[in-house]
Amino acid sequence: PNALEARAEPYELRTIPPGCLVLTAGCDVQDDRIEIQIVGWGQHDRAWTVDYHVLPGNPADESVWEKLADYLSASFVNAAGRVMRIESVGIDSGGHHTHAVYAFVRAGRIRRALALKGASSPGRAILGKPSQQDVTWRGKTAKKGVLLYSVGADTAKHLLYARLNGDADKDPADRKVRFSQQLESHYYDQLVAETFNPRRNRWEIKKGKRNEVLDTWVYALAASHHPELYLHKWKAGDWARRR
Repeated sequence: PNALEARAEPYELRTIPPGCLVLTAGCDVQDDRIEIQIVGWGQHDRAWTVDYHVLPGNPADESVWEKLADYLSASFVNAAGRVMRIESVGIDSGGHHTHAVYAFVRAGRIRRALALKGASSPGRAILGKPSQQDVTWRGKTAKKGVLLYSVGADTAKHLLYARLNGDADKDPADRKVRFSQQLESHYYDQLVAETFNPRRNRWEIKKGKRNEVLDTWVYALAASHHPELYLHKWKAGDWARRR
């Protein structure tokens, strides 16, 4: 992790570094908080951590979701004075608050919010095909109320770790995964909190470590694959238009 922290760059969190053209976010829902990472994307697989935020509170409580909506609705101004907003959000629905996540996504307060569920089996698409789920919330059930997308977490982690390793001997300007000097040390610790066990063909968390930073990065990546964005398929002309 210290080697990663040494790569941090002098941009401030919640500012838009040059070359960063699209924002997505990933949310990890825990029992007493929601952790959120905003990732900015640019051409040539560039990614910047634009913000990392922990929202305390029990997700069974409506007010936590209101705060999340406010946070995700924020606008960011880039160096050219243009306003940018988060264009897609991936939210993990695999914990104890599945229906709260479904209800939030269904309410449509956030643009292109996706309910996600991690699929650990190897070789899966980073964002799989969705299936329709019933939403039971506050005693009411909405039949086929929300689309649930599977996330190829295994595939996404391999991609992230390959990029981090590939960045090791590159100039800062050529690195694919970029960090702000304002991120705390535990950010890097959590980003690489898992290792791949080839014998068992799966990712495993290191003893005593937390991995929310890794998970939220993966969900932000999955959000960039939203069917209305398909950022991974953008050609040079798409990036030029956006620029």
